[in-house]
Amino acid sequence: MSKSKARHHKPDSAQRPVRPPARQAGQRLFDMPYSAQVPSPVKQEIGLASLIARVGHNAAYDIDVTLLDAADHRLIRTGVLLAHRVLDGRGEWYLGAPDWVPLLPKELILPMGQAELPEGLAELIRPFRRGAPLSPVAALRCERREFALRNADNVTVALLRDDKVTVRRNGLITARYREVMMTPVGPGIDAAQHNWLRECLTSAGATELDRFPRLVRRLGAPATGPSDLPVPADLTGGTFGQFLTQVLGASARELISADLALTGDGRDIRGAEKQLRETVGVLRSRLLGLPEVLGADWVAEAVEDLDWIIAPADSAPGADPNWLGGSHPSDDLAALGGPGADVGSMDAERAPTGYRSRLRSLRYLNLLERLVAAARAPRVGAPAAVPAIEGVNALYDGARSRFLRAADRLAVGGTPQTWATARSAARDLTRVAVIRALVAPDETTKERDRLAPALDLLEQAVQVDEDSAAATAGIDGLTPAEAFEAGRRFERDRERSSDVRSAFVSSWPKLRRKLG
Repeated sequence: MSKSKARHHKPDSAQRPVRPPARQAGQRLFDMPYSAQVPSPVKQEIGLASLIARVGHNAAYDIDVTLLDAADHRLIRTGVLLAHRVLDGRGEWYLGAPDWVPLLPKELILPMGQAELPEGLAELIRPFRRGAPLSPVAALRCERREFALRNADNVTVALLRDDKVTVRRNGLITARYREVMMTPVGPGIDAAQHNWLRECLTSAGATELDRFPRLVRRLGAPATGPSDLPVPADLTGGTFGQFLTQVLGASARELISADLALTGDGRDIRGAEKQLRETVGVLRSRLLGLPEVLGADWVAEAVEDLDWIIAPADSAPGADPNWLGGSHPSDDLAALGGPGADVGSMDAERAPTGYRSRLRSLRYLNLLERLVAAARAPRVGAPAAVPAIEGVNALYDGARSRFLRAADRLAVGGTPQTWATARSAARDLTRVAVIRALVAPDETTKERDRLAPALDLLEQAVQVDEDSAAATAGIDGLTPAEAFEAGRRFERDRERSSDVRSAFVSSWPKLRRKLG
């Protein structure tokens, strides 16, 4: 574009974007060939009298930007852009995360006092980075020029901003692009003037766009790969493998969101702690429903880590991993919206004080990395290609069949082991039901309600057996009076066990017919 000679000055650094701004009302956006020569837009007969190079705030500059990320571009793919920018030898750190507002700032700019990443910035990206080393993944040079179109009265009617960007990776130029933005100002431009300006740009090869492509599209693979932390979406339309990727990835995203809500600058600490407990409870219940897919040992380790994150403040790191009470079927049913303990309802007096330190621990970051890895490549095998509903129903039907077979063998005089086996199968079923409820909530809720009374009786029966066994375990060391009392307690337990078992056995045939 032709222009008059003008002196340029540097814009305010906070306004220098890594990527072009979004389209504003009245603007026109054009993708332009990098080296194209644009005809002069000056045309006296339609009132466009002059084109002047702007020299004011944010009008013209050359800026060098280095994008930093892990080798797999995990930050960029998740919507977090980390960079350092240099203008006239002065550097600054840049963080852009519009997809994570308000948990992360839309844009954050810090002066580059030292070569190392500032601790505050490192804290914000920690759950996205997950311990991976950072290195330059791309270098961009942006050359911005801005021009003012004026009418015969020397009044500016439109601004033309011309950004030319060169992308280098591993020292080689991998992309060049040019973005031109036309913005009416003041009295604006009429239809004839607009058409003329558009004709000037399109004659040079420009294409009008609704919005400029995001920077990741300009970078290309692997930056354009799927996010490790997908936004929750419909779970029924894809394959079983896609379902698992979505469930695990979105669950990891929800956990990181709860992390950021608690460790950020928010003032509702109690609310953030409750959100963390609820998020962990939901993720926990989902993992417990997927041992056949993820592996029993993998699930047990992940659940132990989740329980450690939200364990009461006075709990040791090796505390009982079932402190949350999740071993009872009703706790898993709580995730379906039915009766059962609310995993996020700890009393305020018990609210842990160590959440923040745990969310900055290597153990937590390793858990996130394992969740992301499992989401990226769930160990499903051939069933990964079947429809999601079919794959989930296969999991549920298997657990259901195992429970029905175990329950069919129960008798009032059966061994404690037989009843304990049936309870274990019932717990497995309720855990898999949490997964099934994600794709078939109505059917799952209906069957849950049918099963709930029987499962409660089954739980009571086994609990009585366990209490009785515990009470008589140390009888050899008791005094005669204590032994007598223990014997009476044992008889009461036997009577109660018989009553509960009888209630289950008598109600089971009718329920069994309904279940099919």
